[in-house]
Amino acid sequence: MSRSKIYQLFTISFIIAALATFHLAIFKVGFIVTISIVFLPFFIYLKKNLGALSICSVTAFISPLVRCVTLLPQYDYNVALSMILPEIPFYLTYGLIFHYLYERRKNKTLIKFIIITIFCDYGSNIVEMLFRGGFGGISITVLKGLLIVALLRSAILFLLIISMKHYQSFLINQEHETRYRYLLNLTSTFKSEIYFMKKNMAHIEKIMGKSFEAYKMGGVENISSELRETLLNLTKEVHEIKKSYISVIQGIKKTFPELMELSDLDLKH
Repeated sequence: MSRSKIYQLFTISFIIAALATFHLAIFKVGFIVTISIVFLPFFIYLKKNLGALSICSVTAFISPLVRCVTLLPQYDYNVALSMILPEIPFYLTYGLIFHYLYERRKNKTLIKFIIITIFCDYGSNIVEMLFRGGFGGISITVLKGLLIVALLRSAILFLLIISMKHYQSFLINQEHETRYRYLLNLTSTFKSEIYFMKKNMAHIEKIMGKSFEAYKMGGVENISSELRETLLNLTKEVHEIKKSYISVIQGIKKTFPELMELSDLDLKH
């Protein structure tokens, strides 16, 4: 596994562990209900390349460790340990259920994802309760409570993912709008430049024509050969300027064909 993936795994685990410090203790001593279990599947959803088993395995180590640090000032070491150890099978069970019921399946949708998180949440909590007090600690009331907790956390997860998708869509639309405005301004600039280039081309054609006429008239008027040579060179230089304009226009035409309408312009040289 790359260093980048390891860094991401530990970062996600510490975030979940930090969120787990804000919790509600219900059902049994040491058992907590926390919003962090909303963000666990959320990170699994965002970081599909990491895999649920990897995320949950690292979290199973980091989260109890962080919680142990917060409990030691209040409880004896053995008591704190007994309170946090059942969290390890919770995270491992969560990762296993998610991996086998969702990640290994081909058809993956958001609705299936949410349904699987309900199973993961509910099943993992039951496993944790079994480690805390055995079958004697599980009653109908506890099972109903765990189901309600799983449903509520999955509902929050669903709203979180939908909100994220809408926000991403909003950013994409803004980016498209910004790009469209840029292209619109670029198109306007090109068309303005092309308009003036066309005018200059027409002007160059006239100058070249007049220069060449002067060169031909020199043969009739018997002017000096030096002057005729100068007029011919001038005609050639003007022609080179014309060729440079043509090259620029053709380059723009190739790059932005929709901007160039050269049907009215003779580009032969």
